[in-house]
Parts: sequence; C-alpha cells; structure tokens
Amino acid sequence: MTITDLQEYDPSLIRSESVEHNPYAVNPEALGGQIADLVANQEPYLDWHTNPDLTENPNGRKFLVYSIPSDSKYADIARSLEGFVIREDWGQDPAETLLEETPHDPNSHFCLVVDVAPEVPRIAATLRIADMLEGPSEAVGFYKREFGEDVELPEGLKVSSTDIKHGLWDIVGVFAHSDYRDGRATAWAYFGTMRRARDLNIGRFIANITDRELRNLHSLGIPFHEIEGSSPGYYEPEDGSKGTKFIFCETAVRDIDLGLRTKIDELLRRKQDESLVGISRYLAELANVVLSGTVKIDHITPVVV
Repeated sequence: MTITDLQEYDPSLIRSESVEHNPYAVNPEALGGQIADLVANQEPYLDWHTNPDLTENPNGRKFLVYSIPSDSKYADIARSLEGFVIREDWGQDPAETLLEETPHDPNSHFCLVVDVAPEVPRIAATLRIADMLEGPSEAVGFYKREFGEDVELPEGLKVSSTDIKHGLWDIVGVFAHSDYRDGRATAWAYFGTMRRARDLNIGRFIANITDRELRNLHSLGIPFHEIEGSSPGYYEPEDGSKGTKFIFCETAVRDIDLGLRTKIDELLRRKQDESLVGISRYLAELANVVLSGTVKIDHITPVVV
C-alpha cells in the first residue's frame, strides 16, 4: 500500500464554522492522507518491536505511538482530535479552543496514538503536555482566568527551585476519539508520556481535571491529588447547562510507578466478588500498560505493604 492509495484531505469534512488556519476546526477523519504520511515517514516512538502488545487490542486494532513536538508538520493531527473532542463533548467553538491553546502551544508536546489496522490509518488518542520550564501552563492560565491575573498562586502551581532542577509538566489534556474509548488507547498515550518523562528525568506533573477524570486516574493508581491551598475552577457552558468543576492537581512522577503497582496488586486480589473479576483484570491490564507498556501482568511483583 502506498500513500497515493489513501484518501486525501476532504474539505467537505471541515466544519462550516471553521476559522481559516484553525486546526481545531478540522474533523480528524479528514486527515487520512496526513496520518498516512506520518506513518510512512516518521519513526514511531513506540512500535511493535519495542512494545509487542501494541497489537493486543480489542477489535484487531494495531497501534503505533508517536512523539510529536508542537512545531512538527504533524502536530495539527493531534490538534484536530483535541478540537473534535472538545467540540463534540463540550460544545465549545473551535475559535475559542484556538484562543485557549495558543499561549502554551509553543512549549507543548504531543503523544499521539495511531491505529494502523484500518486501510486508512486513524488517530485514536493524543496526550498534550506543556513544559513549564519552556513557557506558559494551561492550568495556571485557567486558574488566573477564574480568580484574576493578580491572584496569589498556590505553591503547587508555581515553578519551584526543585522543578527548575528536575522539570515540571502540565498535563494539558488527554483526548480519545469516540471510537476508541475503551481505555486502551489512552493508556498507551500515558505510557508514552511516562516513558518520555522518565527519559528526561521530569520530577512533577500538574493538571486541572474533573472529578470523573480524577476517579478514573485513581482507578488505575495514578496518584494525582488536589493542590494544597487551591480552589476549584468551573467551566460554564454557553447554553446555560450545569457547569463542570475542575480540580487543580499534582503528583510527583516518582510516585506514579508505586501507585500503579499498588493498584495492580489490589485489583488482582479482588476475588471475593466473581462478577467483578473481569473488570478488575481489565483495569489491572490498563494500569500495567501505563506502568510498563504491556498488558501481561502475571509477572508483576506484588507490592509488600
């Protein structure tokens, strides 16, 4: 199969309300040609040699994971999925998304998960970080919009001397296409991000996340916790519907591995209720993808507490 065998950009899939040069207004399904070009011409960050279980997914999906800086010609693939999910799930106009993402875009980096099983490769998930030693933070920007530009930031939202030494990332957001929301693609996006964080010796993550997102992270053992002294922010939809609370959180990167191992051990011990065994096993597999890039958990050493 060659690139010319694949679909080119389809302008009909770009929303009528799109703004010129706004990648957040583009439907990711219109980018088959660009995604195919990525697969053909850029070496994956994770592939079937480094992580064979990228092929072990429901419905025969076969993933490759790419590490994409914001100035890459392929970064708009990630931005299109961000805009699509924000538009479909939150009803936010792409022009507003462009305004919100622009300040920290130059210091952003994407972990992009692509499904290459279909004839036309598809983007499954993406995770964006903003390097706070290189530029602005989405979480800090949101906090200031909520409480004023002159607000005294909680210590956890500030760049400390330790952060300067070890690195600080804002986990801006993880987005999964609606066809890939079984947790597997996002787990691979987290693993790619964690591997890069370990390689670069990053010390701490911050994020602003909803209650539901925080529960989902805790269900896998990712130990984000509310930043001391912070107050929650709220996203208020324009249609007047109920707003969504966002919690400002942090975690030391070194604590994530222990949290994942502890949760995997806990999930595998849940045998008292047979109806939950399958669910617990699947959650343990997702946690192990984030921890070690494999769904095979039988070899994990139990945590001694």
